[in-house]
Amino acid sequence: MDLLLKTCKICGIEKIACDFKKSRRVCRRCDSKMNYEAYKDKFVEYYQKDKAHRSEYQKQYLKTKRESQPAKKRGRPKKLILEIEIIKED
Repeated sequence: MDLLLKTCKICGIEKIACDFKKSRRVCRRCDSKMNYEAYKDKFVEYYQKDKAHRSEYQKQYLKTKRESQPAKKRGRPKKLILEIEIIKED
């Protein structure tokens, strides 16, 4: 079985073709790192700006979820001991 090998132009490591996106010369791992570095500051800024809204949304979500589900039973479940009596009628 012959696998197609490609070399990443960022890390220079030879990898199989499924580690690359279609028609790309950069492997998925290096591509992910480049995208993270490019947008890292935007992520931090967005979450700092939206922190209060996300916190309020989470509180509301948990409250509605708790109300929609029935309360769980507390304690250990009881074991029932039953004795079966068979009565024969003549």
